[in-house]
Amino acid sequence: MKRLLKILTAAVAVILLFTACQQFLEDPEDFLSYWASETFVKNHSIDSAHRPDKAGVPCVGSSASVDITLSVHNPKGFSFVMPTFSAPAGIVEFKELSSPPEVGTDYELERTSSTRLKLTYKPSLLQKYEQGSGSLNPTITLKAKDGRVFKQTYTFGIKSNTPPPKPEKIVIAKTKGADSRYVLCLKFDLGEMEKMVTTSSSSTVPVHKDIEKITINGFSYDLLYKDVTSGFQKPAETTKIGSFIESGEVEKLDSSSLDVPSGKWVLYFKTEVAVESVHGLTAYEITLIDNKGVVSDIKPTGLPNKFKVTFDSQGGSIVPAQYIENNGKVTRPTDPTKAGNTLDGWYKNPAGIPGQEWDFANDTVTQDITLYANWTPVTNAKYVVKHYKEALDGTYPLEPPHADTEHKSGRPGTNAAYTPNAYEGFTYESNLTNINGIQQTSGNIAADGSTVVKLYYKRKIISVKFNPNGGNIGGNTGTVTKTGKYGAPLTAPTATKSGYTFSGWNPTPPAPALPSTFPAVNAEYTARWTPNTYYVRFNGNGNTDGSMSDQTFTYGQSQQLSANGFIKTGHTFDGWATSAGGSKVYDNQQSVSNLTNVQNGTVNLYAVWKIKTYTVTFSVAAGEGKLQGTYGTQNQTAQNGSGTKTLNSVPHGSSVSFTATADEGWEVEGWTVSSGSFATGGGSGAANATATLTVDGPKTVTVKFKPGVFDLAGGPDAWKRLKKEVEKTEGAHTITISGEITATNGPGNNGKISIRRELIIKSIGSSASLNANNLSGIFDVNNKLTLENITLKNGREPGNRTGAGAYVNSTLIMKGSSAITNCSAHKGGGVYVNNGTLIMQDSSTISSCTATDKGSGVYVAGTFEMKGNARVNTNNDVYLESGKSITVTGSLSHHPAARITPNSYTNGRVLATGAAEKANFKVTPQDGNKYWRFKKQGGEVKFVPAKLKVTFNKIKCVEVKDASSEAEYYWTMKVGKYVIAERPSNSVWDAKKGHIYEFIENGEYNKYFNWDFSYFPISEIPDINTTPKNYIPVYINIMEYDKSDPDDHIGTTKAHLTYDYDNDQWKWEYDGSQSHGNQESNPHITIGDGGEEIFTEEYRTNDGDTDVTITISWKE
Repeated sequence: MKRLLKILTAAVAVILLFTACQQFLEDPEDFLSYWASETFVKNHSIDSAHRPDKAGVPCVGSSASVDITLSVHNPKGFSFVMPTFSAPAGIVEFKELSSPPEVGTDYELERTSSTRLKLTYKPSLLQKYEQGSGSLNPTITLKAKDGRVFKQTYTFGIKSNTPPPKPEKIVIAKTKGADSRYVLCLKFDLGEMEKMVTTSSSSTVPVHKDIEKITINGFSYDLLYKDVTSGFQKPAETTKIGSFIESGEVEKLDSSSLDVPSGKWVLYFKTEVAVESVHGLTAYEITLIDNKGVVSDIKPTGLPNKFKVTFDSQGGSIVPAQYIENNGKVTRPTDPTKAGNTLDGWYKNPAGIPGQEWDFANDTVTQDITLYANWTPVTNAKYVVKHYKEALDGTYPLEPPHADTEHKSGRPGTNAAYTPNAYEGFTYESNLTNINGIQQTSGNIAADGSTVVKLYYKRKIISVKFNPNGGNIGGNTGTVTKTGKYGAPLTAPTATKSGYTFSGWNPTPPAPALPSTFPAVNAEYTARWTPNTYYVRFNGNGNTDGSMSDQTFTYGQSQQLSANGFIKTGHTFDGWATSAGGSKVYDNQQSVSNLTNVQNGTVNLYAVWKIKTYTVTFSVAAGEGKLQGTYGTQNQTAQNGSGTKTLNSVPHGSSVSFTATADEGWEVEGWTVSSGSFATGGGSGAANATATLTVDGPKTVTVKFKPGVFDLAGGPDAWKRLKKEVEKTEGAHTITISGEITATNGPGNNGKISIRRELIIKSIGSSASLNANNLSGIFDVNNKLTLENITLKNGREPGNRTGAGAYVNSTLIMKGSSAITNCSAHKGGGVYVNNGTLIMQDSSTISSCTATDKGSGVYVAGTFEMKGNARVNTNNDVYLESGKSITVTGSLSHHPAARITPNSYTNGRVLATGAAEKANFKVTPQDGNKYWRFKKQGGEVKFVPAKLKVTFNKIKCVEVKDASSEAEYYWTMKVGKYVIAERPSNSVWDAKKGHIYEFIENGEYNKYFNWDFSYFPISEIPDINTTPKNYIPVYINIMEYDKSDPDDHIGTTKAHLTYDYDNDQWKWEYDGSQSHGNQESNPHITIGDGGEEIFTEEYRTNDGDTDVTITISWKE
């Protein structure tokens, strides 16, 4: 109590300092109770629809936000800190999720009153962990705005798992074929079944893809998706209540029933209930279950009662029974037959009592019943006379039209009377007459009204004549006759007459207008003719101006051609030809006739022109190359400085072809045409280009060349030719190389190559190389140089010279698989970056290079950039001058991508920037044996020291095993050579069971080992250990004072801390054999970067049980 009073007094003092004493002075009791009050979440309620999975965890849907109401015990009305995106503050934590949700995007927490909070789950979070893929259990810690953090947290279970849908609708149908069974057609909503969500694995899946079962009346069937949007797989199981079938086996119950639903999200469940059967009301309950046990709503349906209706025809023909639903109506069957009787109706009793007749329109069935036929004897029998007319194919119809059927009556047993009809185009055939099914001309009337008299009529054969009237029919100038059956299709023959158009066939009376079928009597027709009209169309045949309309002519009449109205630039009109390229046939305005005999035909006449000619000149305006011009047999070539060339007498509209050929290392820059432009070609950017010019006047053509691609072929003097080309200040912008170019001792075929213009050197194939053969360095980069898939090797700079692969004063870019290898110099064996920039990207490498001083791979006095798969092999180093570092412009894939040697080893020295990561680099140890700690911090990879802190927190008396109830402890605790905590035997700690000695509370501060480390190993750091070791020993010894006997040994810890440089972590391990009483509860403890571990050493002996709690941290 005294201790609590001291703490409260100290707290009050601080608060008084900052609140000017006002609140404390006004109401000290209320002030103290405010600061002693606790607040916590009491319970929660889910405000949205939810249902449990098979583990009992509440599951909610993911299509909308879900609100959780939190009831808070808050007697003092604290105002709480709410989490925000920039400061989540550890208030709502989802400890079971590997990726923490974001405030605002995935969830929100807001205060709705002093005792209510609302936690909202957003769809982005719910959909990410749909189908129960993650536990969304929150851990809620309340924090007051005055800085207090309340110790009692609150959590509850919840998951995102949208329940399976129930069927959208159920249609009752039946199976096809005999003995039909009822089918339940279960149709599901397409939009719901194909609704998609993106889960935590970044895959997009249907929200209901986790459906596993469908249950019908307690019987379960496996139910799975075929794929994302192809519907369900048909469940395979069969139970005693039914099984699932395919859609092709199902049809609607009857014409008045609903159509059978179709589509990929329809299931067809065949019941074991026969459609044509007597059965009671059959109920079905249908649910779907997913693989987490979440169940859909129940969808009920059922089959109605059915009763049997039996038809007793009482001596008549048989009538099948019907099965009718409860309160349904009976369908009147086809009337049965009974010789000598007619059906009077159906009755509810055999006697046919009046008033007992069944009313098919209104009576309903509520039980099994029998209906009885009632008959009336016949005194005057009916019979039918049917007239059959022959069809065109010689057959007769199965039944004649209604108009050709007569209904007659007579006394049964007498002869059936009939009269044949007179049909136009037909002849009655008496020998085919049929009565009562027998071919005969007379027969008796049957009493039951079944007598039918059938009369047959044959079609007449008709002749039709066609007179061509001066023309011809198929080459025949005489009359042509066609014959056929009456009503058969009649196609008139085709008649022709040169220069005339057939206008139709005139009938010879009494024949009708020409029909489409053979008429009822013979007929004759005469051809009718009209003179043809035709047109002359005038074609300008390349004219540039003017127009002419078509001219109309009548066959057999002469007429003058219209005057020419066309103009063609550079040409004169000469007359008309009958084809575009033909010679002149008609003069201007010549009189002509009968140019064609085709009705509405068109005769094309083409203007004939005489053409003009022109001169074409051309030249090379700039650059190195030549220009060749060709027309017909004329062929001239111009070169830069050779003047202008000429092609003479080129006809108007003709084409002149040009070919521009650049000298080696040059390409076409552009063309000019004065005036006009090329018809085709005239491109730029290639070593060769062609163009075609259409001549419509005098023309002047020029071409310019510019530096292009220099394709350096091999050969013994290739180094010499490369050096010559590269050291030009003007020339090709790109040099291509294939294979290997090797320097030799031949005159001029070696020596370092100076880059004197911006240049790209790349391989033609996958790679090429420049081999300096140890005769010199390879490149002085004084202008921008890009290497693509080029290897530089065996460069050597003697004495104090630098940069054997490349000495960079401008920019060197290594792209593709470019490499520098086996190069040596005093500094910068591979590359010496002076005032320039080295850029390594793609899969470029530097390897196996050496330096007698610094930077075997790269010496950086300028700028060095890396990205991608670029790598300086670690058998080479990158030396960084003062203030220099590696700039990583894109992520590096190699671990490591380079080994760095800085000019100095000091804390905070920056080694790399940009997208650099620690794993991308190794660092050369200082003096060969001091491995400096480095990491990425604040966007930079640099040397960063860290502090190892070992703290002895407290001692606990677990059990006293002495004559008295108290133990008298004294102890020694050491880290390295330092005694951290010690209590002598003459100043013991008296403790009973459960007592705890906390060093800080007992006024013993700084009971810890605290050491800053910049480099390792430990053996290189003086003053930690008594003698050099690569670990830090930890020693704890606890004794219990005994007045009469020797002091009791309670326990000992002998452990050590070792540092793992590659993983930047410390390991606590015991020294080996078990120490006295130590239970060795902590055989392996790892403390990583920024980490802290709290653990307890347990001692168990016959003299007493004791615990020591230790904290070890590794932080910056």
